[in-house]
Amino acid sequence: MLEPLNARLAGLETHDGYRNTDLPQILQKMDVGIVPPIWWDNAPQVVFEMMALGVPLIGAEIGGIPDFVTHDKNGLLFKPGDAEDLQKQLLAIVSKPQKITNFRAALSPMKTIAEHADELEAFYQNT
Repeated sequence: MLEPLNARLAGLETHDGYRNTDLPQILQKMDVGIVPPIWWDNAPQVVFEMMALGVPLIGAEIGGIPDFVTHDKNGLLFKPGDAEDLQKQLLAIVSKPQKITNFRAALSPMKTIAEHADELEAFYQNT
């Protein structure tokens, strides 16, 4: 269904499945990722994958996405299901491509499992 759109979408690339080890190669050519879910997900894996590999996001402001994407700092957020708001965020990138470089610079390295476990342990010790 997407192949006929390739000419209109400036190099749309699709992958019919991939392995985790393929992600660096797939994402290395991406300027920005779009994560448009309309359902609540507390920690979308695709957000972690993209951010860990230096790809800033335009994500729906739903579920856990705003816990990791800070609007206009390391990415952009839009209202879920709102195509006009998504378009507004895309136009913000197109009109100021420097934002992508700024967002990449603001991406924090992902925590290791050990760091996350230490934070959880400290949190629960203090409650």
